[in-house]
Amino acid sequence: MSELRPFRYVLAKTVKDFFDCPLERGSRVLEGSKKLYEEGFPARFVRNFHVEHRLAEVHLHEDDVFFCMYGSVRFVLGGRLVDPWTKNGLTFLADSIEGGEEVVLSDGDWLHIPAGQAHQHFTSNFCHLMVVKTAPPEGKVRLEYLEGIEIKT
Repeated sequence: MSELRPFRYVLAKTVKDFFDCPLERGSRVLEGSKKLYEEGFPARFVRNFHVEHRLAEVHLHEDDVFFCMYGSVRFVLGGRLVDPWTKNGLTFLADSIEGGEEVVLSDGDWLHIPAGQAHQHFTSNFCHLMVVKTAPPEGKVRLEYLEGIEIKT
């Protein structure tokens, strides 16, 4: 049995190789960062290419911090999820958001989305994002999304 190390790292070459790979329509997570995230590394690297529809989300257990490394991406933020569902009671999903505000991120822009806030993003071209997941400050999560939502198994 191997011992779990208390530290994690992602080498610049790994990220560069991911961003230099051929473009594929949709959203891709850097495989190495996905594995590290599952082991406790709080960031993921994502490439979006012609993402015309992506599920809207609300996380009750984590804040999202997005860094647009390259390109541009349009977010719909706030508002309410339309007909949401959940499988785990921590992340709620929906096809769309009603009453949200649009924000566009470009190279070098950052966006913090607190736990409990609806968000969804799209891009007509492509963008490279880094997403950092952090624990929300205690008592700062909106829980009204739980009212009337059934957990699907």
